[in-house]
Amino acid sequence: MSAGRYARGVVEALLERTADAVSRRRRAVVAVWLVLLAGGGWFALHEGDHLSGGGWEVPGSPSLRVSALLDRFPTVTPPTFMLFVTGTTPAEVHARLAAVVPVVRADARLRPGRPVLLQGGRAALVPIGYTGATSNSIDEATRLRHAFVQTTAHTQTRVIGEPAIWSNFQQVAKQQLARGEELGFPLILLILLAAFGTLAAAVAPLALGFAAVFLTGAVIYWLSRSFEISVYVTNMASMIGIGVAVDYSLFIVSRFRRELRDGASEQVALRRALASSGTAVVFSGATVAVSLAALFAIDVNALRSMAVGAIVVVCVSVLAATTLLPALLAAAGSRIDRLRVRLPWRTTEEGSEAFWTRWAGTVMRHPVVALVAGAGVLLVIASPILGMKTLNRGLDELPPTSEVRVATERAQAIAGAGFASPVHVVVKRDPQATARRIAAVPGVVAVAAPVRGPSGTGWLVDARIAVEAESIPARHIVAGIRQAAGPSALIGGSTIFD
Repeated sequence: MSAGRYARGVVEALLERTADAVSRRRRAVVAVWLVLLAGGGWFALHEGDHLSGGGWEVPGSPSLRVSALLDRFPTVTPPTFMLFVTGTTPAEVHARLAAVVPVVRADARLRPGRPVLLQGGRAALVPIGYTGATSNSIDEATRLRHAFVQTTAHTQTRVIGEPAIWSNFQQVAKQQLARGEELGFPLILLILLAAFGTLAAAVAPLALGFAAVFLTGAVIYWLSRSFEISVYVTNMASMIGIGVAVDYSLFIVSRFRRELRDGASEQVALRRALASSGTAVVFSGATVAVSLAALFAIDVNALRSMAVGAIVVVCVSVLAATTLLPALLAAAGSRIDRLRVRLPWRTTEEGSEAFWTRWAGTVMRHPVVALVAGAGVLLVIASPILGMKTLNRGLDELPPTSEVRVATERAQAIAGAGFASPVHVVVKRDPQATARRIAAVPGVVAVAAPVRGPSGTGWLVDARIAVEAESIPARHIVAGIRQAAGPSALIGGSTIFD
């Protein structure tokens, strides 16, 4: 007997015994799950309390090395954040600056620079350097936004900069995730009603999906207290969890109902459903978890966090599908087909099965034609990847009316597209010559005077470009700057983020 067949036999036997045990103690199993959900409720609702806003940094990358070196140039204030203050009169703007700049200066982690006055003093930009860990800059942007964002009759204050963009994106993502779940669960219920035709059969997979995602939130809460996890784990867990839990439930519920229709007793139907479809669920979940574990090979915390969320929710879904779902099916028994809902577009189960039986027969009679046709459709669907361009376009991810996007676009219109995202160049020698060569690069509008750092650090040359930092033209300009600076130079900034 092959190892695969032996493993399948072991799992089938184990699930058959699980079906018998769960059926006998279904009330206890349901009670245990209710206790887990109730006990994890507070932790699931506070899932994001200890999540990190960053996580996209690549350890050892040139951009991260430059970011670390910037702290060694005390006379330079690289603008991690910017306060953008606008007002009806220069006096109002000055009064607002007098109120907020001392508060910023009082924070040891922040280094405010000299305000830049624009539009005759009716607008001002205050560059703010951040001496904390780069991975915490998004969380710091969130704190600054809560502290300083203000709109009055005479002035408006906003926090802008790349970390502020991603801070605002987190807020938007949470709102959209909640809205997606509000819309998604009813739509899933309609799909399940169309598939099963009975309310009892449709509710079970939906309940399983909710339980898996909710309990996963509690698990993530405790994991985030032990090591850094990116906030993007919540979206991944919700997206994967709902789909996987409902999908796995469909297998088992469908097989259970089919066995009942074929005349099997409730106990036998449950045992067969779990031994057959349940085995497929276990192996599918294991395959998904192992595949996602490959993301741990990439040293990017955000991707690893997504893998953690997806693996946890898949494992919880498998556990729920092989314990909670059988308990619910055992409690429902033949009543699973009650509360029928007649939908006008739904075909009968017999008609649906007959259609798919004919489809499978056709494919098996003409396998080559089916293979070529299927591959052709997939290639057409995948063809846009040939023209795909990858960019770190955080600003475009925000809705047009979002706080940071509106403020950033207004500041760009006033100060220029590349005002807040200079290209940082660190060189070991010939800083003046390097600055002249960089200034001659098309698209570079200004080059700051070279600043010398401590012994062994080198010189910092900042270049301001004429286009938005997160754009393809900016990449072309940076390529010219890289060539002008030479192979030994380190290049950093938003355009080179990697």
